[in-house]
Amino acid sequence: MNPDSHPDIDQQHLRERAREVLLNNYHATGDRYITPAWPHYKNQWVWDSSFHAIACGELGMGELAKNEIRTLLEFQDGRGWIPHRIYHGQYNLLDLERPLYRTGGWHPETSQLVGQPVIAQAVEAINEPAFTAEVIEQLVTFYRYFLRYRDAENILSIISPRESGRDAAPEFDFFRPVMPKTFRVLGKLLDPLYVLRLDWRLMRAGWDEAEIFRRNIFHVKDVAEHCIFIDGLYALGKLLEQTDRTGLFPDIKAVTLRCERALLEQAWDEVSRTFYPLRVEHTKDGQWRLEPIRELSLGALFPLLLRDLPADILEQLVADVSDPKSFGTPYPVPSVPACHPRFDPSGKFPIWRGPTWINSNWFLIRGLMRQGRVETARHIARASLDMVSREGFREFFDPFDGSGMRVDDFGWSTLVTTFPGLVDDPSSE
Repeated sequence: MNPDSHPDIDQQHLRERAREVLLNNYHATGDRYITPAWPHYKNQWVWDSSFHAIACGELGMGELAKNEIRTLLEFQDGRGWIPHRIYHGQYNLLDLERPLYRTGGWHPETSQLVGQPVIAQAVEAINEPAFTAEVIEQLVTFYRYFLRYRDAENILSIISPRESGRDAAPEFDFFRPVMPKTFRVLGKLLDPLYVLRLDWRLMRAGWDEAEIFRRNIFHVKDVAEHCIFIDGLYALGKLLEQTDRTGLFPDIKAVTLRCERALLEQAWDEVSRTFYPLRVEHTKDGQWRLEPIRELSLGALFPLLLRDLPADILEQLVADVSDPKSFGTPYPVPSVPACHPRFDPSGKFPIWRGPTWINSNWFLIRGLMRQGRVETARHIARASLDMVSREGFREFFDPFDGSGMRVDDFGWSTLVTTFPGLVDDPSSE
């Protein structure tokens, strides 16, 4: 099925349905926050809430959008850190991370992992000066956290796959057992044990980033996370100018430039013509050794978000997005390329091995438009609108036929309602 052959999408109906999904997921929590999908996902996550806020801003639900951001910022600590997951009293028996994150009780309120830096983009999308002025100082401290504690000027470091938001992406297979598809059930049973083992080691290190890095527990410089951080710095710089608060972060342009250069200098592989995340090892002589994780996945495309991407690299990434043997499936963009040996579009465990996600498409459309690649961006937008209009707001989608998979009424899939605005009417020829 060709999504470009279905341009007549009832966008008004799609927007009304998106409002309904977001409101229902809000009311399910007792009007505290928008859950990703009740009852499958009962808690609050930073990037889910950031995406919910972006969609709410698009759909004229400004107060709901601001509430999503305010509830996140309530949990910010003195370092600027914001937890990637907030429980609000909703606990699942299978939340293996839950009993390990705080020593003060069996039912902690938050995780000890940091949330993805998408909050500045959300505040930018809300586009309300009074609200921006209200939260701008907390935004600055959040982004400075990554510079101080996560070495973001030398590519942002993560201490767990969950901090990437793409927990089961193949670049993180080094810490878990990799089972062939015939042993998928066994792999699904073993995976939580490896996650639990990692959590235990992180807890033993006191969740202290420097100690975690020193002990070589888990230290990955993730390409996608770093590019999201840079995109957030772009948004934050704009917000600082709009509120006349540039003095809060006077060196933001210089910092952003250093972050861009670090990615290009360290993560780009000239031989294979792609970006790879880096695994970092702290050596006995006090030095750092960086080794590329040679797994091609969706994260390699996120440098499209960079403003000053070299022309030859841009051409390669756009070619990868369009190549049907790579990321150019009929309903793009799959979470790993079709040529990957562990590509699996079925949506079964592990899930970040093939299906298409609306939130990653949002970033890639944003990046392609920034690079002036309008038609490529419009194709992704058309395909996204087509599959959501047919299948509903599912958690993810089959990259070949666009069929929806797993959870229904998934909150961040309402981001698709922003796509027409991003590409200036993607259904036009």
